[in-house]
Amino acid sequence: MKPYLVLYVPVIHDGYRQLFRTYEKKVAGLYILGASLIHEHKYLVREIRALPPNDVCAILRATTRFPFIKMLGRRHIHALRDTYIITADEQITHRIAKQYFRRSRVRYVKSFLRWDEGSIDTKVPTKYDRTSRAKNDRLLMQMARREAEKSSDWWRHVGAIVPLRSNLLVAHNEHVPSEYAQYAHGDIRDFIPAGTKSDVCSAIHAEKNLVAQAARDGIGLLGRSLYVTTFPCSDCARVIAYAGIKQCFFGGGHASFDGVGVLKAYGVELIFVK
Repeated sequence: MKPYLVLYVPVIHDGYRQLFRTYEKKVAGLYILGASLIHEHKYLVREIRALPPNDVCAILRATTRFPFIKMLGRRHIHALRDTYIITADEQITHRIAKQYFRRSRVRYVKSFLRWDEGSIDTKVPTKYDRTSRAKNDRLLMQMARREAEKSSDWWRHVGAIVPLRSNLLVAHNEHVPSEYAQYAHGDIRDFIPAGTKSDVCSAIHAEKNLVAQAARDGIGLLGRSLYVTTFPCSDCARVIAYAGIKQCFFGGGHASFDGVGVLKAYGVELIFVK
């Protein structure tokens, strides 16, 4: 049985075009989420970039080769129960699958529908204490990078991990209260040059997210190690220092303002993981 492709498509750009080309000959048809399903997620009611779903369907019928393209609304969603569905790995499709497709086989695909790291200038900081090629450090950094993939931030994906005795504390940078907040209200980072003013952001940084989780759950961070995919901004450096973390392993990025100085002043060892 061929699967159906089910997508939330507010705009049509190159990320979606590549996804369409990958699956237009592999699926039984394409369903575009209609307004009745989209607006169940209240933060999408005022999606500033969104085309009407009817217009999206019309454009795709003229430009793609799917066997059929239909708009999927709440009234007709029962037609996809007990089927095989492919969809994008994002918040709205996870929620809809959990609510409506519990008996269906659902496969989530990674696709850069919102974010492109090519627009970011990443440089390895020059001031760190040592380099690590240890197997465990590289494994934890890989896990942090997988966590970073969960972020919906337009400008950068960051993952952070603190190993505990029996488990891991993990976090990524995310918009609050919803991953779609920047689409409903706009993203202030659109007006700030890349690599500057990292404290001005509509998302909570991964490091702050992790420290907040630890505080909420009563987990002490004194003397622990932090693994983060991108070198902390100066604001996060202060949070890390005050949390008592003593080792900061990082996989890339650049040091801005006084981040390195703050961490070093509080005795945090900086380790670049290759």
